[in-house]
Amino acid sequence: MTVYARKQSESDIYHIYVRGNNFENIFKDKNDKNKYLDFVIQVKEKFNLEIYAYAIMDNHLHLLIKVDYENLSKSMKYIQQSYTYYFNKKYNRKGRIFESRFQSKPCKDDVYLTELVKYIHLNPKTAGLSEQYTYQFTSHRDYINLDSSFVDINFVLTFLSEDIYKAREIHFNLLDLPYKYSGKDIYE
Repeated sequence: MTVYARKQSESDIYHIYVRGNNFENIFKDKNDKNKYLDFVIQVKEKFNLEIYAYAIMDNHLHLLIKVDYENLSKSMKYIQQSYTYYFNKKYNRKGRIFESRFQSKPCKDDVYLTELVKYIHLNPKTAGLSEQYTYQFTSHRDYINLDSSFVDINFVLTFLSEDIYKAREIHFNLLDLPYKYSGKDIYE
């Protein structure tokens, strides 16, 4: 199999996606998904990564990140190797768990950025994991609550409107959701 050089993003923003080997589940429970997020947070601090969106399903995941090109592979290598070690040890197995090296697509512009966030946030619904947009392992909840410990929601929302509440309403509309904010998290 030929390995091609990664395309470099002028904005340093990349859509990352990874799938389990043979489409197998690489996240068997909530603890696995939380552990992967722990590794992402470690890399965020170590490689000055910015995270704009994520969705972790059972057999694949999506990340929308900003990182300089020379640290893209280093940061993902750290996450993937750390998670593989954790997974193999936990489930008493050996070998690779990911189908291939991570895939990355450069983010071209602001419109594409907002479309990627929409695509990532709708992925659990598209995959049939959730009837509503309340799937726990996606950054969508951070955008709804306007609060996150590690996702930079303001970066994306300011493309939609300078008014953060108006931006959230626009975000709802992009996802074809009714906007019913009443002063608390409608997804509690």
